[in-house]
Amino acid sequence: MRLLEIGCAKSAWLPYFAKEFGFSVSGLDYSPIGCEMARKVLQANEIVAEVVCADLFSPPDNMLGVFDVVVSLGVVEHFEDTASCLKAVSSFLKPGGMLITSIPNMVGWIGSIQKAVNRPIYDIHQLIDPAMLKEAHELAGFDVLECKYFV
Repeated sequence: MRLLEIGCAKSAWLPYFAKEFGFSVSGLDYSPIGCEMARKVLQANEIVAEVVCADLFSPPDNMLGVFDVVVSLGVVEHFEDTASCLKAVSSFLKPGGMLITSIPNMVGWIGSIQKAVNRPIYDIHQLIDPAMLKEAHELAGFDVLECKYFV
């Protein structure tokens, strides 16, 4: 099974999914520095993986439609049109594949703390509640299995 993490910079998730579940993992990030950090984390964990530096809206053709699972952990909330971003993310999946999306809860108390502690970071996020996130996934063509905040 193949797994892709969108926004993989310095991610501990790629080694986790490889070690815990046996996935063949790949990462995608738009930042050359982020890609290099991801490669270092993978190397430190002795995981062989491909890390591609590209824009998720114009990825290399060989990455389209080939992943069983795509993970997006803190990416889609940076785009005004969440559904369009999710539609772009869906292009990486095989038919019947699964997307796991996680975003920070900027509409709850965590967002209030972030706003007080570091306003510039707060400001680069779209305020998306669970109902809005569910709707964006549905507009992008996904069947939503579960949609909730964990904190």
